[in-house]
Amino acid sequence: MTDPEVPAPAPALADKLSAAPRKKPKRKSRAVTRRKGLKIGDFRRVFSAWDFQKDDDEQATSTIDLGEQVLLSRKEGHKWSFEAERARFVYIALQHCLHKILTRCGYRRFEYGFQEGIGRYLKAFGDKNGAPKSKIPDWLNIPYIIVKEGEDPMDRLLSGIKAERDEWRNRQVRIDSLQPDSPEHSHD
Repeated sequence: MTDPEVPAPAPALADKLSAAPRKKPKRKSRAVTRRKGLKIGDFRRVFSAWDFQKDDDEQATSTIDLGEQVLLSRKEGHKWSFEAERARFVYIALQHCLHKILTRCGYRRFEYGFQEGIGRYLKAFGDKNGAPKSKIPDWLNIPYIIVKEGEDPMDRLLSGIKAERDEWRNRQVRIDSLQPDSPEHSHD
């Protein structure tokens, strides 16, 4: 039995929050999105025109125009803040499509970099450790794309740590061998 004079406890904040209907926050629509239903032939046109050894904002205007037309969907009235922004969006869409194609070929991990003599590169690693390289389409055989057999990133990290630890141990052994004997062992 409850006492009529004692008020019921106030609901906890969590009860109030969970009882309130949830409203989805309105997302601002992106003015630029990747085009859906892209045909491989259209992608190949942009891919073959792109110079992967140049920055995205250093590409020819005709290449950026082609990439924008083929890879991006634009909403009416969208204006680019500056030309480099347009080039960046085309580059991102190009890389996204490239990843999708390489993923279909069995590559799951990608690494970007720059190396003297090679220039910029994209390394694509197979999805299984030690698995042989999968075949990629001939038109993707360019110096920018380097395919590697499967490699476990954790094994690579741990082997790097082990090699570094062994190197430090070898240095310590060399330092210890160079130190003079302690006074207790001297033959004075």
